[in-house]
Amino acid sequence: MKLSNYHTILMAGLVLALGGLNGCKTPEEEQEKPTPDVTEPSVEVSFVSSDSKSAAFTVKTSDILEIAYAAFAGTPEAEQTEDVLFMNGTTMECTDGDNSITVSGLEPKTDYTLYIAATTTEDRYYGEIVTADFTTTDYEDDVTLVETDYNGFSVHVKVPGSVKENGNVLRFSYGNLVMYNSNKSGWMVSSDASMLEANGGLYMVNDSTVTFNEENEVYIDEYGEEVVLHDPIVPGEPIVFFVGEFGWGESMYGWGEGWYTAQFDEAGYQDAIWNGTGEVNEEDFWTGWFHKMQFTAREPEVLNATVNVDCSDVQAVTGTIKFTPDPDVYQY
Repeated sequence: MKLSNYHTILMAGLVLALGGLNGCKTPEEEQEKPTPDVTEPSVEVSFVSSDSKSAAFTVKTSDILEIAYAAFAGTPEAEQTEDVLFMNGTTMECTDGDNSITVSGLEPKTDYTLYIAATTTEDRYYGEIVTADFTTTDYEDDVTLVETDYNGFSVHVKVPGSVKENGNVLRFSYGNLVMYNSNKSGWMVSSDASMLEANGGLYMVNDSTVTFNEENEVYIDEYGEEVVLHDPIVPGEPIVFFVGEFGWGESMYGWGEGWYTAQFDEAGYQDAIWNGTGEVNEEDFWTGWFHKMQFTAREPEVLNATVNVDCSDVQAVTGTIKFTPDPDVYQY
């Protein structure tokens, strides 16, 4: 072999060797670069607890910006789509992880379905309505204040088994605290039993929710007569609600027979008041079931608005005062 050919072959070998080295990678180098984790938006709801008026849930979300929810007993009139829920439901912003929600204003011992819609962090609908079925519990107490409003209230009363076994009923009434206390003073002390007998004939034989407000302060009795049950209720008014057991018998007011016989020792109570020497606890004289509770109507809220009063045009004996209310002010 000639020397020039030898050099040519040697150079070709080196080129092939170097090319081979450059074409080979270690196993670590052969691995692809890791792909960033991509999570899909998700919504999961878990029932936590319920009582007679509300229910609590945990909503676990990922990449969700906002949810809208509503609960219905039975099938809702309108299909609960994402548009409908975000228009009429309760909305809240979410963070990744557990979010707590509470649905209130429910009825006791009722089956409900919770509907949840969501928007993703990309500001698009989640694409699925998430649901959860649940049931509210019964009222726990014999008498439960269900709701107070500016001009009324609702109370739920569970008729005790002893009243039903006795074949009796519960008469109920309420009074403004000031007027109620005025009936407990002076020379004509009125017992709760006597006030219940004059309650307009209202009584119950089964568990009931009773409401006093402007819509039902007047009703027509069995004789077609208009009966005024109570005066208008004002915001923040202190109220006494009371309910007691009555049997069938003659009315002390001369109204004939009816559910007029209070399971109450009226004579013993009056004797203790006039002839006793110590404080008298009226409830000790009830021989049947009785309950009384005190609360206030919903109190007025402070309005974030003003009324401007201009007294610049006022003299010693005359003048003009100008009142300029904000648009949110209804009366002043």
